[in-house]
Amino acid sequence: MIHPALSSGRTGVVTGAASGIGLATCKSLAAVGMNVCLDDLFRGSHYVLTILPTAPVTRGLFDAAKFNLMRRDAVLINVGRAPVVAEEDFYNAMRDKQIGGAFIDVWYGYPTPEDPDRKPLRYPIWELDNLIMTPHCSSRRDASRERRWMTVPRNLDRLAKGELLENVAFLGDA
Repeated sequence: MIHPALSSGRTGVVTGAASGIGLATCKSLAAVGMNVCLDDLFRGSHYVLTILPTAPVTRGLFDAAKFNLMRRDAVLINVGRAPVVAEEDFYNAMRDKQIGGAFIDVWYGYPTPEDPDRKPLRYPIWELDNLIMTPHCSSRRDASRERRWMTVPRNLDRLAKGELLENVAFLGDA
């Protein structure tokens, strides 16, 4: 549930609004009184939500130029993929309070057996007071996990039959 103080009369941008998740998000935000804009209306938006996949056309889409367009009190919400937001530009915008803050459920890097101390970003953004971050797990629920695991065998069946696969984010190189 979105608190009315965070939504009523506010404006939000949803990138990737043509996707199923994007359309559902737009409908939910509109239902609680938020004015929902698409992709290029950064100037007046209080919230900018990106749910985009990593692809050549989306990599670094949110860069210094986009942050320059945003309100100083705007909040960036990234629940898609980290590389959609240019890492250094994001850190600078957050550190310099060029934007109000961010909620991110994405990391640019994860610890591995070879590098167990790897940090989520190359810049110490986790030290800033205007960021809330989770390690790409905000949607983890039992129902989501079950649905995800059922997609795998269905897609294997589809692949064997030469049918289109479900839940394909994009075709091509990432």
